[in-house]
Amino acid sequence: DLGRGVEGVLGSSGFYDTEGSYRWSRARGEIVFPDPGARNPVRLELVLSGFRPPGSEPPRVAIEAGGQSLTLTPSRRIETYSLETATEGIWSSSSRVQIRSDTFVPGGGDERALGAVTHGRRAHVTPEWGAAPGFVLRPAGAASPWSRRRPA
Repeated sequence: DLGRGVEGVLGSSGFYDTEGSYRWSRARGEIVFPDPGARNPVRLELVLSGFRPPGSEPPRVAIEAGGQSLTLTPSRRIETYSLETATEGIWSSSSRVQIRSDTFVPGGGDERALGAVTHGRRAHVTPEWGAAPGFVLRPAGAASPWSRRRPA
């Protein structure tokens, strides 16, 4: 979930307000996962779809975090895209995910420049200090910052 209210303000920028269970990105956006620990391996997951009006090409989306990048063209279906990277810094270890997307203006009185449809985000952190792997970091402002992923 990309969040509403405080979570939306603290955990992301460059996104329009929530519409049901999703949010449209703008041309540029940022998602912040606060303080998952310095220099830990992390798998960032974004749940996206590339809806466009009939006859239009889906958007090209570039995702960057922790010195790693991924460029993709999301399909019209909701799919999860992953980027393997590491958390940042020693003193401040927030993971910042930069998103750039092609946009379109839907018209009909709606003059917003809409990018990709964003349905969710997750960061799976594996602390290097030997803790059990599989922690899932929730976005900024979530009620509990950590939750344990259930074993497969």
